[in-house]
Amino acid sequence: MEDGRNILYISLATKNARKFIFLVILFLVILLNGCSSSINSIDFTNFTQLASIKDLDFSKVSPNRNYSYWELRQAENNKATLVLGSGGTKTKEQLTEAERNVLNTTSTETGFNIGCQRQDGSFCFKYIVTIDNSGVQVLNTTVAVGSFLSSIDSVTEAALLASAYGYTWDESAIETGSVIQRRNGDYEMVVLRLMNLCLPVQTYRFHITVTKDTTLNVLSSENWQSFPDTCIQQN
Repeated sequence: MEDGRNILYISLATKNARKFIFLVILFLVILLNGCSSSINSIDFTNFTQLASIKDLDFSKVSPNRNYSYWELRQAENNKATLVLGSGGTKTKEQLTEAERNVLNTTSTETGFNIGCQRQDGSFCFKYIVTIDNSGVQVLNTTVAVGSFLSSIDSVTEAALLASAYGYTWDESAIETGSVIQRRNGDYEMVVLRLMNLCLPVQTYRFHITVTKDTTLNVLSSENWQSFPDTCIQQN
């Protein structure tokens, strides 16, 4: 009887193990199928082409407070080379001369959305500078940009937050730079991101959502472009 019970226990254990393994495999198959949904299956019919960041409507940006003036800058080698957009209760010309001088001499060595990498090691990045009664402030991190926006209520704000997370887009192709607003107010976007700088230089395409509370979620991603024998140098 003891041997019989042992055989019975082993048999039941084997069946339970097989059932457990089957359930694990089934779970993994479902999980992988859910995570590997192709961006190519997206119906882009109702998506809108994203404009280049400098052509976005920055009047649609409503910051967390009423700044006298703010501007989104692109810097190269730590020097502001281009103002991509601006806003505030005043224009830059309406600021006092002292305020303009402080604004113009304010810079930073770091920022978000690092790009423009060149063979000589130079690169560019973006940041926001604000001015109000408390002085000038530099916003050069993803968290700072999220706080600046406070909530996402326009395509421009969704695109600005995506840029702060390091995403870019191609304004000439809807498959690599587009947006649609969901019924709940969130924004669904298809964008690009440089994922690897060397051997290969690799760009991925991402399907993301940007929620009203400034949360960015990745729905799916795929390798979009690779250059196996190339490297981009950075300082």
